[in-house]
Amino acid sequence: MRPFKISYKADILTLITFFMSAAALLWQLVNYLQGAAVKLIPPDEIIVASSDKANYPGTDGGPYFLVLARMSYVNEGAAGYNATIKRERVEVSIPDVLDVEEYWYRFVSADSAGTGGNTLVVSTISDFHAFALLSGNSESHLTLFQPWPKDCSSNDKNCRWNVNYVSWDTFAKAVKPMQHMKVRLFADEYGAGRPVLAECQVTITKETYTNIIMRHWDAQVCNSPS
Repeated sequence: MRPFKISYKADILTLITFFMSAAALLWQLVNYLQGAAVKLIPPDEIIVASSDKANYPGTDGGPYFLVLARMSYVNEGAAGYNATIKRERVEVSIPDVLDVEEYWYRFVSADSAGTGGNTLVVSTISDFHAFALLSGNSESHLTLFQPWPKDCSSNDKNCRWNVNYVSWDTFAKAVKPMQHMKVRLFADEYGAGRPVLAECQVTITKETYTNIIMRHWDAQVCNSPS
């Protein structure tokens, strides 16, 4: 009588199928844990303008220092992992001169007109609103930002609710040629713990400085940090 033998030979195709299935399940799990993958692309330029030049209502003082910036998004998440952008913000800082935060106000278009292109024309597309960013899709629009009250609900006695309401005259008097202005753009995503961030930096040239003083607005090249 021949002894009973157990064969340990594995079917190669079966093993390949098993590992492929395991890899697919692992990929699905990674995508599930990651969810949407929103990125904010730094703008090539920003516009700084006096509020009376940017079609911003001046019912509460001013004119104020305002920022217009193109907000360009891409959602690199897997299919079905969409995102909702609930708020856009911008922070502008010049060391020892300016440190201001503004929130979205309107989605707009902007162009120059008049003799030598000295007039800024800002047209409203819509008021700010939350919007969906579908997986695999992109979105781009120009946002006009507005001064926003600082939250002074803490016990900080030095907190000033109107610190972000910087007048254009204050900005124009403080800024100097060859200063560097750091711009940080934020998008707050619904349900996410951290905002999406993009950064760039403006060098205030002599031409930029002249435009700020003379025509009260300027479109400035904003270079991504190296």
